[in-house]
Amino acid sequence: DVHELLDRLLSPHPAEADIPLCNALLGCYPVKNPQSLAAMLADRFERSQVEYEATNGRGYEWPEARLVEFVQLCPSPTALGDAALRHVDAYQGNGEHARVDSMDREVEILIMAYVAYVHGCAQRSIVDLLRFLRSRVPAYVEHRRFVLLRRLLVAIPEYHSMEYMFNLLVTHKQIELLLVPSAKPSLKAALVAYLHRAFPRNLELLVHAHQSLGLDSQLADLLLQKAHKLTAAVGRSWELICSTRGEDKLLMCLQLYCKCARVFLKAGRYQKYFIANQFAALLALQLKAVQLHLAASLQEHAAAEAARQEEEAETGGGVPQVDPRQLGGKLDPSFLASLKLDGMFGDKQAFRDQRDQDEDDTAAPSESVRDEDESDEVALAKDTSTVGPDLPAPRQSLTPASPLPGARPVREADRTVPELGPAGDQFVVINLTAEEVLAFAQYHRDFIASMTVVSAYESIHGAVVQSVWPMALYQQVVVHGHLTYLRRFLARKPLTRQHCEEIVQQYKNDSAGATPQREANMKAFLRESVPNLEMRLLMAKKLGAAFDDIASDAMYWN
Repeated sequence: DVHELLDRLLSPHPAEADIPLCNALLGCYPVKNPQSLAAMLADRFERSQVEYEATNGRGYEWPEARLVEFVQLCPSPTALGDAALRHVDAYQGNGEHARVDSMDREVEILIMAYVAYVHGCAQRSIVDLLRFLRSRVPAYVEHRRFVLLRRLLVAIPEYHSMEYMFNLLVTHKQIELLLVPSAKPSLKAALVAYLHRAFPRNLELLVHAHQSLGLDSQLADLLLQKAHKLTAAVGRSWELICSTRGEDKLLMCLQLYCKCARVFLKAGRYQKYFIANQFAALLALQLKAVQLHLAASLQEHAAAEAARQEEEAETGGGVPQVDPRQLGGKLDPSFLASLKLDGMFGDKQAFRDQRDQDEDDTAAPSESVRDEDESDEVALAKDTSTVGPDLPAPRQSLTPASPLPGARPVREADRTVPELGPAGDQFVVINLTAEEVLAFAQYHRDFIASMTVVSAYESIHGAVVQSVWPMALYQQVVVHGHLTYLRRFLARKPLTRQHCEEIVQQYKNDSAGATPQREANMKAFLRESVPNLEMRLLMAKKLGAAFDDIASDAMYWN
C-alpha cells in the first residue's frame, strides 16, 4: 500500500520527513487516485499538528520552504487544498466558532490550503479562502489571539485583501507583533504603505514603524517629506513667521531636516544628505533673520517707551484723573485741590465764576502758566458741598477713572502688551518661487546667504536657479563694487567662460551707461576673477577701447 508506506515516511512529523525519499517512492509507484492521496496527506498534516500541540502546548509554524515541499508531494495541489479545508469545521459550516485550543491548528491548515491553491493556480478557491478569513478573523480577535493574525500576514501575502488585519492590530495596540526587522520585505512595504494611508498625521507611529522595521532610508524620506509640508504650512507672512507660533514651527522644521540628514548619511544616500543639509541651512538663515528683527524691534520699543516716560515726567503726566460722580458723597477738599482734571467737566464757566476772592491775596501764577484747568481745580475745591446732577455732564475720556483716591491710574498701555515696531526689513527666504529665488540671489549683498537660498531651492525648481550667478555678479561686483562678494564666490564656485561672457554682455547692454565707477569695477572684476590671460584679453577686446589697459597688461604678461 503506497499510501500507508508514505504515511510512515511522513511520521512522526511531515516537516522532519525525508521529502526526496517520499518523492522517489511516488516516482516508483505512480498515483492512480490523486484525491485519495490528497486526503491522506491532509489527514497526516492535521494529525501531526494535533500531536505537536499535545506535546508543546502550541501549534507548529511550518517554514515556507518545507510547506512547499510537502504540498508538491500531491500531483493535484488543488485537491490537497480542498481536502485540507474539510478538516476546518468553521469552513464546512459545522460550527460557527472553533474551539480556542484548535485555532492554531486551524490557521496552519488554512495556510497549507492557500499554498496548495497557489501551486494549483486555483484563483477562485483563493478568493473563497480570503473571504472566509475575513469572516473568521473576528473570532481570533475576540479570544485575543493576535499572534494568529501575525501568522496569517506572514504566510499569506495577499495584503491588498488583508489590510483589515493591519487595522485590527493597530486598533488593539498589537502592531508591535509585526514590527520586527526580520519581517519579509513585502510585508514591510505593505505595512508601511498602509500606515501612510491610514495614519498620515501620526508621525510618531510612522517613525516608530520605520525604525522597528529597519527602514532607515525610507524613514529619512518620510522626515524630509514632513519637513517640506511643515515648512509650506508656515506660509510667507512676515508677521506670522515672526510670531511665537511661527518660530516654533521653524525650529521644528530645522530639527526634522537635521534628523533626516543624519539618517540619510547613515543609509549612504549622500545626495539626499546634502539636500537635507541645504534646507536645514535655509531654515537657520530664516531663524537668524527673525531673531535680528525681534532684537531690533525690542530695541525700538524700549527707546520709544523711554521717550514716553521721559515726556510724561516733563509734562507731569501720570496724575490720576477722577470723575467725582463715580465716587459719590462728599469729597475731601484737599484731595480735590490736588487733582488735575484735564477738562473733565464741559461747563467750566460755572466754576470759574465761583472762585474764592481770597485767592487774589496769594501769589497768583502768571497768565501764561495758569490755565483753565487750574481754575477748575480751585473752583471745585471751594465748592464741595454737593456733588449731584446739577453738575455738567462729563465728557467721555479714554483714561479710566481711579476708583480710590490717590490710586495710580490704569493706562491703556498697562492693559495690553504693546506690539513691536516695524524695525528691520522683511526677510522671507522660505516657500519662494523660482522667480523670487532669482531676484533674491541677484540683489542680496551677502553671497553666503544667496548661495544658501539657491542651493536649497535647486532640488525643487531645478538647475534654472543656478543660472542667476552672472546677473548676481554683475549687480553686486560691477554695479555696486562689492569685491568681497566676488572673493567669496570664487572661493566656493568656479567662474566659467560662459559666466564671463554673460557679464560682459550685460555690461555692454546696461541702459544706465558705462559710468567711471562701473568701468573701474569692471576692470577690478577682470583682474581678480579671470586669471587666464587669453580669456582676459578676449573679454577686454569685447569691452572696447576703455579697456585697452587691461588688454595691454594681458598681452604683456602672456
